[in-house]
Amino acid sequence: MKRSLLALAAIAALPIVASAQSATSGAININAKVASAVTITSVGAASLDLNGGTAMTPGTAYSVAPQGAAAAGAYQAKIQTNTPVTVQATASSVTLTSAGGGNLPVAISCANAASQDAAATTAIADCTTGWTTGASTAYYFLGVSVTAANTTAAPAGNYTGTITLNYTWTAF
Repeated sequence: MKRSLLALAAIAALPIVASAQSATSGAININAKVASAVTITSVGAASLDLNGGTAMTPGTAYSVAPQGAAAAGAYQAKIQTNTPVTVQATASSVTLTSAGGGNLPVAISCANAASQDAAATTAIADCTTGWTTGASTAYYFLGVSVTAANTTAAPAGNYTGTITLNYTWTAF
C-alpha cells in the first residue's frame, strides 16, 4: 500500500501540463462562370423604306430618322443582354442599285436608347465606330437619308441595297 501511496504522491507532484490548442484559417477561392445571355431581335420594320413604298420625286431629299417606335420605317434592334454588346455598322453609306443599272447613294444614321421611346434616343455620330450597350436591355436604331441631288440623278426604278450590322460580345 505504501508503494501505491508513493506512486500516487509521485504522480500528484508532477507538473500539470495542459495541452494547448491552436487554430488557423485559410481562404478558399470560389469560382463560377455565368454564360453570356444575348438576345437580338428585330423590332418593327424588317427593312428600311425611304418613302413608305411610294415613288420618290426627283429633286427631293428623303430620310428615315433612326428613332423609336414613332419613326415609321426605321430599323430597330432590341438587345437583351447580361454582358456589354457592341453594335457596329460596316459602312456609313450604301449605294442602292436598280435592275436597270441605276445607282442611288444613301447615308446611314444610327441612334440608341434604353427604350423604344423616340424622344429618348441618342444619336451616334459615326455608325462605323460602334456603340456598346450596358448589361441590360437596349435599343439600336438605324435610319437612312438621300439627298435631293441623288434623287435627281437616279433613273426611275426600284432600288435595293444592304447594310450589315456586326454585334460582338465576350462569350462565357
